[in-house]
Amino acid sequence: MKDLYVGRQPILNKAHKTVAYELLYRSGDENAFPSDISGTEASIQVISNVFAELGLEEISGGLPVFINFNREMLLSDLPDLNASSVVVEILEDVKIDRSVLEACIRLRKSGFRIALDDFVLNSHTRQLLKLASIVKIDWRADPVEHIQKICTEIKPYGVKILAEKIETEDEFRQAAELGFNFFQGFFFERPTVVKTTAVKVLSGSMIEIMGLLQEEDVDFGSIEKVIARDAALSFKLLKIINSASVALSRKIDSIAQALVLLGQKELKRWLTLLMLTNINDRCPAELMSTAFIRGLFGENMAVAAGREAEASSVFFTGLLSLLDAILRMPMNQVVKGLPLSESIKDALIKRSGPLGIYLRMMKAYEQADRESISRYAEALGLETHQVVRCYMDSLRESGLYLQTVS
Repeated sequence: MKDLYVGRQPILNKAHKTVAYELLYRSGDENAFPSDISGTEASIQVISNVFAELGLEEISGGLPVFINFNREMLLSDLPDLNASSVVVEILEDVKIDRSVLEACIRLRKSGFRIALDDFVLNSHTRQLLKLASIVKIDWRADPVEHIQKICTEIKPYGVKILAEKIETEDEFRQAAELGFNFFQGFFFERPTVVKTTAVKVLSGSMIEIMGLLQEEDVDFGSIEKVIARDAALSFKLLKIINSASVALSRKIDSIAQALVLLGQKELKRWLTLLMLTNINDRCPAELMSTAFIRGLFGENMAVAAGREAEASSVFFTGLLSLLDAILRMPMNQVVKGLPLSESIKDALIKRSGPLGIYLRMMKAYEQADRESISRYAEALGLETHQVVRCYMDSLRESGLYLQTVS
């Protein structure tokens, strides 16, 4: 397992109320930006950690988040982030040219707000003012008189202004009197580090997907099969759907539904991003294998019982049933940020409902509890020998798959 970190510094209004957070790359508990990583790598890692691991809602509490973008990020074909929640913060060293301006226009048309970091007014940055919503000014970079002049000159553009590096009450008061709308700095709160444990996918899964993505005509059906057999990838996919700008008209019962909601284009972008963040090292292979076997076992039982309509939901439930052990946290916390149907949530948390009995059977079979196996088999309308056959088939199917990706 690998620990992931995201720095989070609050942005406040004049009433000292937190109205947004800036998200910062961190590589450990040390609350500082490491020197051995590029700005692009750092921003990609932040996006991956927030959207595919922590969950946007969990880290932001529903408030907007500022994410740093350098030139490469602006010009990249990134996944469709949540425009209503993400503020694109353009770093001060970005060279302003036609390509950057066009990228900013596209972002604005997509609904994103743009913030200009460490703003210095000149002929180049003036071009961005018409596209920006927020201008961030380093309070410690210039005398107050010069900052006042900048505020006066950018006032006609109607942008909000944010004072960075506010460290004293007097500085806050001065900035407020100059008309600053937002404030950020150690006077309010130093960045805090949010930590989570990365869910590791089977290394072969990512290798297989990488190969599929390189093909001219991407076979998303094959990618779906790979994702459906890997609990970690399924978990990340659900987190992404819940965090990104995907309108959920219904709750999710299967991987197929999840992929339909995300769409082929976004799926390719997110999978590529996940591969860039090195999520596949030191995978808990035994847990992943067991989760996959559970999914197949449940699916086979549903088909044998004549309940084909719920087979995909049973498979999905079995696949996710060990995420509490994988993440080392209670299942009710695991599913809190996932857009799952109530029947799957009830099964995972309470082992109740129509899907819960399948999980109880899986557990009973793993523990060789014959009395419980017989009782659950009867409830499912199965003979004990059918249950045995379903499990043996799941072992065979999982073995064939794991051989191809290990």
